[in-house]
Amino acid sequence: MAWNKYYIFVTNQEKTDFTDILPKLGLGAYKAVEETDLYSTNKPQTLFAGNLNGCLLLIHQDLVFKFYEVEQSETERRFIECFPNSEIAVLYSNETVYGFGYTIIQNGKRVRVNSGSDGELYYSFGESLPEEIAIFSQNIFQEEEIEEMREFEDLDEEEINQRIHFEACWRVPMRLTIRYLGQRIDEIDGENLKIIRFEK
Repeated sequence: MAWNKYYIFVTNQEKTDFTDILPKLGLGAYKAVEETDLYSTNKPQTLFAGNLNGCLLLIHQDLVFKFYEVEQSETERRFIECFPNSEIAVLYSNETVYGFGYTIIQNGKRVRVNSGSDGELYYSFGESLPEEIAIFSQNIFQEEEIEEMREFEDLDEEEINQRIHFEACWRVPMRLTIRYLGQRIDEIDGENLKIIRFEK
């Protein structure tokens, strides 16, 4: 089954009361329903929120895309106003459509945005992050895989390089979760990480 993840991490936040936080983010219509685990947030149909490893974590399928618009959205503005001295990381990975995105905001300013889907890059802004540089320094595909692209898919070198670049970018969101959780989120025991499900 595809794992589709839509995460917003906020570091260095002093606010932990969701009854106070959510209205400021324009999410006041959501009310806490039950405590659940991180695995239950796959392909989320509603809002999930919790505090993990000292970070605020919000999970919502539509909310993340408000941080990938060229112009600052109302949602992004609200987050920056609520958490002006934090790092806000908006990460998504959709295995169904081979889509990804990562936006990093530090102290109210976008420092990096990158997103794409199904082999096509959409919008990129800012300098490469250390996590990107580390991934790009690795061999993304084995030589045998590259030879198969040439022989069986009839890709030229430019097309191969584009595929390598996209695959490297695709891997960045999960690598970035190490910043906020201490390890990759897909390597954590999600059953023992508790989070709250909210409904309108």
